[in-house]
Amino acid sequence: MKSFKFVSKNVLGSEVKVKNILQKIKGLTYLSALKILKTFNGHLSVKIYKTVTSAFYNFVALLNEKSLNITIKEIYMNKGSILKKLFPRAKGKTDIRKKHFSHLIIILNKI
Repeated sequence: MKSFKFVSKNVLGSEVKVKNILQKIKGLTYLSALKILKTFNGHLSVKIYKTVTSAFYNFVALLNEKSLNITIKEIYMNKGSILKKLFPRAKGKTDIRKKHFSHLIIILNKI
C-alpha cells in the first residue's frame, strides 16, 4: 500500500472550527468524502473540498494509474501564523484584529 502526504499551508480559518468536518471524512474513500463535503456550508468546507481533490489528482498523477480506490487515511489541521491588523479608534487608541491561518495535512492511502 502506498501513501501520499499533501500539505496545504496558510489556509484562512481556525482549526477549531473545522474539527468536526475533518472527523467526519477521516477514513472514508475519496468519492464518499466529496459527497459529505458538499453537504456542509461555509468557506472552510469549500477550501477542504478543493484541497482534497487536488491531493487526489496529485496522488493519481504520481501513481500513473486512474484508480478511485483511494482512502483518506488521516486529515488534520495545525495552527499556523496569525496576522494582526491595527484599526484606529477614537481618542488615539487602536484595536487589534487577528486573522488565524492553519495548515491542512492530508494523508491518502491506496487500497
